[in-house]
Amino acid sequence: MPDLAIVIMFFVISVLLISFYVQIWIRLLAAAYYGVVLTLFSRGYNQIISKKNKQEERNGLNQDTPGMDQILREKAELINIYTGLLFIPILFFIFYSYYKLFNKIEKRSHKVLIILSIIPVVIVYLLILLFYLMDSYTP
Repeated sequence: MPDLAIVIMFFVISVLLISFYVQIWIRLLAAAYYGVVLTLFSRGYNQIISKKNKQEERNGLNQDTPGMDQILREKAELINIYTGLLFIPILFFIFYSYYKLFNKIEKRSHKVLIILSIIPVVIVYLLILLFYLMDSYTP
């Protein structure tokens, strides 16, 4: 999961750097928000994984113990909570930056290219979201 947090942070940083038409204070605020949220998530996730490792040391790799079920539920709840905190704000920021960029551009051909550039951004966004959500369903 720390690898996925690095991928998310890379995605967020690239979105923040590319959005030239958004004011700098908004970009800095978004960067600070994501720094805090990803730090809190990483700490919580590492605590849950350390509990899981201790449980596995005590009981072996047996996944049917009551303690292991509780740990996996905690992991799923943590990921579900942070999904909203991570992915909804960046989606609004992406739409806002595209809106600002679209209004600044005057040529029609450039506007068409901007609209076409939304497709790969949405694909990358959905893939990162998919990989992030799938981590909550693995035992």
